[in-house]
Amino acid sequence: MSGWADGQAVIAVQQRKQDGARQRMDLAHELGHLMLNPGEGLDEEEYAKAFAGAFLFPESAAVQELGSKRNRLTKAELLSIKARYGVSMQGILTRAHHLDILAKEGYGFWMKQLSRAGRRKDEGEPYVPIEQPIKALQLASRALTAGHVTLDQVKSWDLLPEDVVAKLADDPVEADTDHEAQRKFLAMSPEERNRASMEESRHLVAFYVHNPEELIPDFDDGGDTEP
Repeated sequence: MSGWADGQAVIAVQQRKQDGARQRMDLAHELGHLMLNPGEGLDEEEYAKAFAGAFLFPESAAVQELGSKRNRLTKAELLSIKARYGVSMQGILTRAHHLDILAKEGYGFWMKQLSRAGRRKDEGEPYVPIEQPIKALQLASRALTAGHVTLDQVKSWDLLPEDVVAKLADDPVEADTDHEAQRKFLAMSPEERNRASMEESRHLVAFYVHNPEELIPDFDDGGDTEP
């Protein structure tokens, strides 16, 4: 769901346990509700769905990957595009159909295949990483490097998953905070402190952007782990 609170856009979506492709589609769908005004006579839900598809898989990308006209698509193509763009197979098919790239018969064929295989909700591998916000991580990292807070305080905020907090605990900057690193930091001018904090934050954010799997909590629902 989505809405506005005190002038700020708010989006809340269900945390997907395995595949982030559907989560990304949910987020883009809600973004469409916030940004667009479909006008009278148009279905708002369908409008938001179309926006989500265009946002995640633009027409230029679709034509580049699929060509201008196709009667059928192969599973290998769909899985490759899913891994590259983080869009579900169903989302790719729907987008290609809306753009008149994929013929009606080819679209219907794949929708039936996904339904028969029980893959409309869980398509199996390749699983797309779950989206995780990095702002809280960035702020916590800056506060730790500046010596303004301790790791115990970060834990008490309950803003980050436990495994992410564990990564912060393993960071050498945090390990040295109460010793020589902190003394050097406190001896800096305010401008130097700010530059040092920003630089360390950029390093950490860059690491997690390029290693998103490090931000994904481990889930254990006690059930079968096979897709």
